Amino acid sequence: TFCNLSTMFVTLGRALRRAPALRSAAPSLACRSLATGPASGGAVSDEMLDKLGTLSTQALVDGLWVMGWPPAMVEGARGLKPGQKCKGRAITLRMVPQRPDIAADKPAGEISPEYEAFELCGPKEVLCISSVGPWESVGGDIKFLRLKQLGLGGLVTDGSVRDTDEILSYGFPCFSHSTTAKQGPAAMQPWECNGVIELGQTNPVVVRPGDAIIGDQDGVVVVPAAAAEKVYEIAHFRETVEGIIKEELVKNPGPPGKYYPFKPPIKPESPLGKLLDSKGVKYYSTRAAPAPRRSTPARFGSGRRQLSTAPPTMRAVVIRENGPAESLKYETGFPTPSLADGQVLVKNEYTGINFIDTYFRKGGPAYTQQLPFVSGQEGGGTIVDVTPKAAAAGLAAGQRVAYSVLGTYCEYTAVPAAKVVQVPDGVGLEQAVACMTQGFTAHYLTNHAHAGLVKPGEGMLIHGVG
Repeated sequence: TFCNLSTMFVTLGRALRRAPALRSAAPSLACRSLATGPASGGAVSDEMLDKLGTLSTQALVDGLWVMGWPPAMVEGARGLKPGQKCKGRAITLRMVPQRPDIAADKPAGEISPEYEAFELCGPKEVLCISSVGPWESVGGDIKFLRLKQLGLGGLVTDGSVRDTDEILSYGFPCFSHSTTAKQGPAAMQPWECNGVIELGQTNPVVVRPGDAIIGDQDGVVVVPAAAAEKVYEIAHFRETVEGIIKEELVKNPGPPGKYYPFKPPIKPESPLGKLLDSKGVKYYSTRAAPAPRRSTPARFGSGRRQLSTAPPTMRAVVIRENGPAESLKYETGFPTPSLADGQVLVKNEYTGINFIDTYFRKGGPAYTQQLPFVSGQEGGGTIVDVTPKAAAAGLAAGQRVAYSVLGTYCEYTAVPAAKVVQVPDGVGLEQAVACMTQGFTAHYLTNHAHAGLVKPGEGMLIHGVG
């Protein structure tokens, strides 16, 4: 049996759930023409949403910048009062300029697009309303009373709101261009719920249903659902590095330019490289060999070199005492493995689940491992960190690889270079990982262990637990 790591973590940790925004987009997707792409770009789990919410908006902007994504801060959207913060998945509402036929054709009353959007909202959602102008009202006390009742996670608009005192009393975070006394319906009408919208009057930012919306004192940032995990890893690491730099400057006052600003790759011989080495912090450096040429076009943003995306801790299925299946414990803060020279750090996308894993879980003379340990025998993913000896062997960050070593029920595995098999562009990781233990076992059994018992043209049944 063999599975995607994310799927396994869903089952074991029950930490992820499909975004309501994605579900709500489904009816509209069914009637879209082939010339229009899907409205939603993916789903952000509750766990990832909470992680993003621990970071500052400037760190998220930096993370997207490192990845090469376009600017993502909603210009002009400021908290209605100081100290407001919000985090949630985007529910979108698009306003269009007023026109008699628009007003006549728009669904009225309770089935209006704005109220359809309202009913999709809850504590884990942020309602994003695109206005036709910065001073036009997107709503006030009567309309937004419903959002209070639903426990809305936040409201973001590039327009303005009215009845400010009442909205403040409702308690949910509100980020807008300003406040206004103007009436909204005189200038615009709600037209579409959960479509792709733009927020920001001067330099608009695209918002898709299900994107992560994070707001704080500095403003509001849109984190694309498709890139949320990578953005978190980079932004979290940058905040960690900035914390180390600030701590050092407090301890030893001096010009910040010695360490800051910084961008990847970091030279090991630089003051910042030496500082991070002294703290035992992994980072993407000039020690890594350049990525190999690709025969297929690189993904958007993949051309920039980046800091190591490995956080100090990871998700893993851990065995702290030998025993039955209940001994498998899902943990979210297990230490990310450190590297010895000659190893690479692989961010796993797939892991194999094999019968021999049960032997290591139960323990025994031939299967004793020092506790605690991470189970699993085969895995595959992308290299995110390379030591000098591994780089000399031709391995580099960004390469897709498969391998077979103990410790694959986790997000990151330290793998000796000799155990790594590079996966060709035309081969899927899923198939490559399946070959490492299960594939070689089947080959061995049919070609060596029972040599002579199998004749050409004969049928064979290969069975196992799966």
